[in-house]
Parts: sequence; C-alpha cells; structure tokens
Amino acid sequence: MSEAMARYTIIGNGVAGNTAALTLARAEPGARIDVYPAEQHPYYPRPRLPAFLAGELGLEQLYIEGKKYVGWGKEKLEALLQEALAS
Repeated sequence: MSEAMARYTIIGNGVAGNTAALTLARAEPGARIDVYPAEQHPYYPRPRLPAFLAGELGLEQLYIEGKKYVGWGKEKLEALLQEALAS
C-alpha cells in the first residue's frame, strides 16, 4: 500500500510563509507545498525597497534569487502568484 503524498497550503509569502515552506520542504522532501501570497510578486526583503526605489538595485537584485521564489530549486514548492483565495 503506497502512502499519499503530503500536501500543504501556506497563506502569505513573507518571511514567516517562506520559512514555513522551506522548513516543510526540507522535512518532507516528497510533499507538495502551495504558497498563496497576498502580492503578485515573489518574496523580496522589504528593507531593500528604498535602494530599489532609488534606482540603486534592479528588479533582479530586489528578489532574493532573481525571479525565482526563495530557496526554490530542488524543493517541490509552487508560488501561486496569480491566484486569489476566498474565505
């Protein structure tokens, strides 16, 4: 009998949401993790905004890993940037 793949849903792509997603992905490598952010942009550190707005950083430098989601490469994480949740 095969086990069902674990599936997690995280609401929010700030520091807490990203930390939760990466922690789950590392603890359960086969799990599917969907992240529903409030924004339509990948996570970026808010302290970088002044430098970005001043033209000192480009968009690729604003995001932690370019346009990829934080730490997302080998982990099975999906950022659902265009999808809204309804209660």
